[in-house]
Amino acid sequence: AVVSTQSTGGLPFLDHALSCHKGGYTIYRHDRLRDNFAEILSHAGVRALETEKLLQPCDDYDQQLQQYPWANTDRDARMDIVCMGLWAPDQMSYMDVRVCHPMAASYLNTKPSSLYKHHENTKKRCYMRRVQVVEGGT
Repeated sequence: AVVSTQSTGGLPFLDHALSCHKGGYTIYRHDRLRDNFAEILSHAGVRALETEKLLQPCDDYDQQLQQYPWANTDRDARMDIVCMGLWAPDQMSYMDVRVCHPMAASYLNTKPSSLYKHHENTKKRCYMRRVQVVEGGT
């Protein structure tokens, strides 16, 4: 069900519901995707599966991370999904979910493949070094 309406006419607009950050619908979609991916991973046989896992503090790694100023070093940083055994038997894997609406007006001139790659690279840039250096994962 579409939960959002535009002030002009009062009719629900799917595009607005998919793009608007107010009302919690974007968070709901994110959490549903995260939970669905986690369920698929559990059926695939991974171990130590957790969602919304708080990352370790990175205070002791400041010197190693300072060359990556874009790395997320927040104390309350979380990964959406963490599991063991996805790529190698005893290796932890860290995944973060991002929701985007590829048909939003701001993306009309962007090819979907470019858009998805952009979002993937943004997430990697934010979390990859911290996960590798502090968590010892991939």
